Amino acid sequence: MIRAFWKLRQVEVGFDPRGVTSFSLQLPASKYQNADRLRFANQLEERLAALPGVKSASLASGLPPLRPK
Repeated sequence: MIRAFWKLRQVEVGFDPRGVTSFSLQLPASKYQNADRLRFANQLEERLAALPGVKSASLASGLPPLRPK
């Protein structure tokens, strides 16, 4: 298991992940309807981008499509 973890850390991901932070969150559907979710996401992205030291901020929803083999 340790060897597999070490090998995963050596995989080239296509970008420099140093300084990258990611997280996920779930908004309760009872409090946030579709328009409220979009408004929350837009405000969150703006506020994150405005933090000192932040060069860029982005939000994503869902997983990226898989490349066919």
